[in-house]
Amino acid sequence: MGRRVLVTRPADQAEALCARLREHGAEVEVVPMIRIGPPTDLESPRAALRGLAGYDYLVFTSINAVDVLMSLSAEMGVDLTGPGPLVFAIGPGTAAAVGRAGLQCQPLADEFTSEGLARALEAYPMEGRKVLFPRSEIGRETVPDALRRRGAYVDDVAVYLTSPDPEAPARLAEVLDGIDVVSFASGSSVAGFGAAVPSGWQRPPDLRVAVIGATTAAAARVAGLDPDIVAVEQSSEGLADAIAAYFEAK
Repeated sequence: MGRRVLVTRPADQAEALCARLREHGAEVEVVPMIRIGPPTDLESPRAALRGLAGYDYLVFTSINAVDVLMSLSAEMGVDLTGPGPLVFAIGPGTAAAVGRAGLQCQPLADEFTSEGLARALEAYPMEGRKVLFPRSEIGRETVPDALRRRGAYVDDVAVYLTSPDPEAPARLAEVLDGIDVVSFASGSSVAGFGAAVPSGWQRPPDLRVAVIGATTAAAARVAGLDPDIVAVEQSSEGLADAIAAYFEAK
């Protein structure tokens, strides 16, 4: 591919994307746009973990939520692998994190989005069921709203807080010139990029924007970064493959 690709994911989540891009011959620059920190209220996730066996379903829409619950459960001495709720994940990356936590996911949805996950959950009874939905403090309401409409009791618990990475502006200024593609895997990274670019920056006409799926594409458009590349398979590998396919078609 021979292109310079900017990866904006947090460094600890960028490995799969970077590895796949390098397989395609890309030069990769990693500048995280966001940081993951503790939520404003830690007692709610602790209470949810203490009562985990009382939930029917546990629904994850991000790797961050899985990792935070793993860390918190270890700190509290809570065994996640005991009898408990059915577990669902939004996509393969999140499912892999669930596996690392010693849990087993139900089959993935055909579409790795909140909307796709909500549709997949239509196959399961919800009336009167209790659902734990751990997420970011600024997460979308798509899944919990859909489950509540079907009669579920949803504990929508913030387990982490996403905030701009304070080091991003300086690091971005060092690498931005000469970048061929900027890639985004979340709307929060799009927002972080908008806050980190130098004052007065204008998108060069030859800078391509690549996003992991429709939700991130919508966030990019709102930020004035109309995407050129939208991954069909919403995973790190799918995003890298979409970038490679775009340039191979040129």
